[in-house]
Amino acid sequence: MKKTELMNEFYAREAAVASKGYHNAIGGEFDAIGSNFEADGGAAPDMKLGKALPYIIKIANANTSDATNVPIFWANKYARNSAALPAGITYTVSNFDSYDTFLFQTMSKKFLVGRTYWSSSSTTQVADTVFTVINYDGDGRSQTTPIVPFTNKFAQQSGVNDDDTSYLIDGNALVQLDTLYASTTTTIRFYAAEVLQNKNDLSGKPAILQYEKPYTMGMIQ
Repeated sequence: MKKTELMNEFYAREAAVASKGYHNAIGGEFDAIGSNFEADGGAAPDMKLGKALPYIIKIANANTSDATNVPIFWANKYARNSAALPAGITYTVSNFDSYDTFLFQTMSKKFLVGRTYWSSSSTTQVADTVFTVINYDGDGRSQTTPIVPFTNKFAQQSGVNDDDTSYLIDGNALVQLDTLYASTTTTIRFYAAEVLQNKNDLSGKPAILQYEKPYTMGMIQ
């Protein structure tokens, strides 16, 4: 398995710390790729990777007209700046007291999405859903990734679909829902393949938590 961009970013940061003489952050090889970890960060070389629980975001459009370019994430822009969010659009995140709290977590707890699953009572909404992922950089550059499922794994079900494109979520990542139809609610589940836990790094535990890529059939939480 090759190193992912989340891991590469972590290694680069550790190398920078080591070069300043604080400690030899890469003196011993940290083989996160070859090891399996439990969801709590403890090493478990003889166990399978843990199954990631998804971040579940429910987005509702109370307007009588369609909403376009509906933003999700991008904490550095929208945290504590709800006035910048589209009018009439509400966000609810499972296990978080507010959307703001969730956004702040993504600033320090980056994660690599392994699967995106969405559902709605409107089958048209699901069928027409297209996401655009934009990762911004401080130097003004950005990378755009379209999420357009080309195979419907749920052909025998209505109102659900998924995609297994991988992309990074941090404070400068924007997931944009192209259209949310009028008076419609959609629920999106973001399954993490990897999560960066900075506090684990400080306590000597693995900083990169890896999870099994969910097989959405039978894995919906």
